[in-house]
Amino acid sequence: MLIPIGDENYGDKKPILNYILIGLNVAVYVFVTLPASVDSYNGVVLAYGLDPGKKSLLTFITSMFLHGGIFHLIGNMLFLYIFGDNIERKLGHVGYFFFYMGTGIVAGLAFAVTGEEGRPAIGASGAVSGVLGAYIFFFKNNRIKVFYWFFFFIGTFHIKAFWGLGIWIAKDVLMAMAEQGNSVGTGVAYMAHIGGFAAGLLTAVALHMLKITKPGEGGAASRHVGWEHVTGQDWRGRSTSWKPGHRAPRREPRPASSIPVKMRSPESSVSEITGLVDSEDFMALAAACRKARFYFGPGALPLELEEKIARRALAEGRFLIAADSFSALVKKHGTSPNLGYFHAMLGIIHADHLDNFALARQHLKKALELENEQKLQKQVESHIEALDAFFKEPVLSDSPGNRFTILAVGGTEVPATNVGRLVAGHLSLNEADVVTQIHISGGILAENAPGDAAETLTRQLNKGGIPVVAVPQEAFLPLPSAEELKFAISGEEGLAFKDRTGAQTLFRWDDVHVVNAMRLERRGYFGWGGATSGMVGVLDIVTANPARRLRFNEADFTPSVDERGEIAGFDSFTLGVAVNGGAGIYGPDFAAAALGGEWRRGPQGNYTRFDRQTRFLLQRAQVRLVRQQ
Repeated sequence: MLIPIGDENYGDKKPILNYILIGLNVAVYVFVTLPASVDSYNGVVLAYGLDPGKKSLLTFITSMFLHGGIFHLIGNMLFLYIFGDNIERKLGHVGYFFFYMGTGIVAGLAFAVTGEEGRPAIGASGAVSGVLGAYIFFFKNNRIKVFYWFFFFIGTFHIKAFWGLGIWIAKDVLMAMAEQGNSVGTGVAYMAHIGGFAAGLLTAVALHMLKITKPGEGGAASRHVGWEHVTGQDWRGRSTSWKPGHRAPRREPRPASSIPVKMRSPESSVSEITGLVDSEDFMALAAACRKARFYFGPGALPLELEEKIARRALAEGRFLIAADSFSALVKKHGTSPNLGYFHAMLGIIHADHLDNFALARQHLKKALELENEQKLQKQVESHIEALDAFFKEPVLSDSPGNRFTILAVGGTEVPATNVGRLVAGHLSLNEADVVTQIHISGGILAENAPGDAAETLTRQLNKGGIPVVAVPQEAFLPLPSAEELKFAISGEEGLAFKDRTGAQTLFRWDDVHVVNAMRLERRGYFGWGGATSGMVGVLDIVTANPARRLRFNEADFTPSVDERGEIAGFDSFTLGVAVNGGAGIYGPDFAAAALGGEWRRGPQGNYTRFDRQTRFLLQRAQVRLVRQQ
């Protein structure tokens, strides 16, 4: 027996319509099916079921809410509960209603064309199949949690939606083919399943092509930070005397805006973001951009508007937001005459402010190929030279014990197998153990490496295009124990919260070293067979002075009123960290958590791996401090 019991959920919008549909189906079963005798219920089915010989618009609709038994109902509602919520979040309440009813009607048409007169079909499975068809397009990389029970073997496993739902529809196709010419049949309307699934899939593809949705969710007066102090460009794009390595000063808080943010269509989102782009409230602007990207994709904003957001974010030292906007410009506006400039800014941001050196080098080199403006070319070349000079001496400082830790500092995925083989060969280590360590931590290649071997290895990897450094083992920072908090405010001044003793604490953003996020299985929630079945975002923030690790769990986070006077939940909290945090070391999934994109990593179900990744990022923060000296 195989039963799906969970999937990954995106966004915190309540799938109200999905709950209503489930409630209607249950209500019809409780108040119509259960009280009826066999004969009277057969009369209900004949009158309101979908009979190929007696089709009507009414029966196309009523048949979707009738079920033949409790297990028929439970099966359909379980699938609708698991998979319908994400589709509703993508399409909105109204869009999901028309989608559900429309695919259900198309499923009925598929059955009516192929079915036999006098054998009516009932059940929500046609409409639910439409939901699955859309799901396999929008969330093909989602992992579905499946409960299995084969004799004495009981447990759970994960499978990607593409394969899990693909196998399900393939089975229905085979069963439909097997029933051809068979007068007995199985009593299952397989053609309704196939018709609904096809309708849902084609509708999702059409919505995506039309860019209606995407696959995948007050203080003192302001002090403007001059554009030229950060990027070497003024607001008109002219080169100035910017120097590599300069970091923007912190900003004063901006007064809040009362402009509401609602997303109804790509056009309406553009109109509302245009109204916010010059407002004093950058948080409202970032929230609007997040919603636009979640619902309409990274290319929803026109070139001029996206560029204005990127320039403003960079000028104010909001580097993660600036990188997100410049990335959208590079990906979606590749024919722009300013493409070289966009690559240059991305290179500068990743090299100087986010410390992702491999990404920085890629964008800076692309900028040299595309940019013709001489002053900007010289600045890009100067920056590449500064990076090269830093990596010419890969051993950061002497080690009293002549032992080093080798860290990858590229900001991209390390090819664990190839690098692991090289590291194991140089240090005489077990290759499988090295590969596992790289894969779990995200970038700790080796620990306690002898000095000569560490220097040779780092030089070889840097020459091969994988930025690494060797840190003295004595400088390796211990990872503080996680303090689980249920509430905090990520404001302009810093991170404000109350600890378990009730003491109020404020960490300024300059004292925040690492921000890491990962999607994990929810702890302490037990479903069928004792299996955990909830996926939640978990956020770790590591601070200095004193060294602490603050952990926030999406499932336990308590919404509150933030400094702008608005209700702030987990999504708003993470967005505030991205908006206000400025320069820093961010984990590979934090941008997705904060800005509403697709999570780069699937749910790991492993807090140990999350801890090791945070430990690695903390060592990168140490490298950052050395580089600033």
